[in-house]
Amino acid sequence: MIRYIILFCLLVVIGCNSQEKKHEVNIKKENFESVMKAHNINPKDYKNIIVIPGSGCTGCISEAETYFTQHARDKENLFVFTAIGDVKILKMKFKDDNVFGDNVFIDERNELVDNGFDSIYPSSIIINPDQELLEVSVFSK
Repeated sequence: MIRYIILFCLLVVIGCNSQEKKHEVNIKKENFESVMKAHNINPKDYKNIIVIPGSGCTGCISEAETYFTQHARDKENLFVFTAIGDVKILKMKFKDDNVFGDNVFIDERNELVDNGFDSIYPSSIIINPDQELLEVSVFSK
């Protein structure tokens, strides 16, 4: 009987660890800038860069999308949508808001994910006053 209890406890612990949320951002600055520049975007032109994944933490993504609709016209922000399953659905989601301007990049080919930006959370890339990328953190308003 004790074996079953120990086995049950191990399964619970392993099960909880495997459900840990994913926030692995191992993209190098040069790779990020290279992807952006390939699409005629200079990340140094923006004070804030917000990367929103297509799937993951639903509540977090909804919060970031709400922030996007409220601040999409703020030219200090660059909004990057990556790991998008269907671009048409994404555009339809924001159709009435007419928010896709020059400061919005849709990573249709998942180039950021391919270069190490793999997160289920919306993320902020902070730029310091010297225009260097400082850190990547989970986005919060």
